[in-house]
Amino acid sequence: FYQRAWEAGVLPLRHPWMVDQQDELFGLALKLRSENDGWGPKGHEQTFERVQAAEWLRLCSEHIRPEDVPGEKRCLEWDSAQYSRYYFAKQCK
Repeated sequence: FYQRAWEAGVLPLRHPWMVDQQDELFGLALKLRSENDGWGPKGHEQTFERVQAAEWLRLCSEHIRPEDVPGEKRCLEWDSAQYSRYYFAKQCK
């Protein structure tokens, strides 16, 4: 489905990794990448799912106290360990 939608030009509006300098949002992409202080993997600043995951993790990290994490303070990770290192630095080792 994804490949056919891409070939038809209906999805996605922009490829998350292949950037065209003629794109009117190219400057915004560079700005977002330069301001990425570790909240997500570089190059994914405009990837909607990454932005959603980062916001959810930010909200969660505000409500989980370090003293509430049991055991050896190990946190589960998926996809990128960068998320837990950034959002759960106080809660996890």
